[in-house]
Amino acid sequence: EQGSTAPITAGCDALPALDQHMLAKAADIAGCSHGHGRLSFVIDFRFSTAFARAWGGPSSTIGDAGTVAACVRRVTAPLPLASITHAHDRYVAVYGIEW
Repeated sequence: EQGSTAPITAGCDALPALDQHMLAKAADIAGCSHGHGRLSFVIDFRFSTAFARAWGGPSSTIGDAGTVAACVRRVTAPLPLASITHAHDRYVAVYGIEW
């Protein structure tokens, strides 16, 4: 938040249910690209508000990464936030997807 003086704390946590969700969507994700390369797919989400956004990261090598990331967002939505065990409210997860 702009102007916030609250310290930022970092912690890592595994989210196997999110990983399972992404794996279950692998066939749909495969259809999102018609070329070869890697998409760094970044998901930023909060459990308390069910807010989620996702985009292709700068290390992506796939052609038309923005369009590919939009497709991956579409085929993986909605995220199953209600069923994911978690230790923190906010997460940023990065998935490396290769075609």
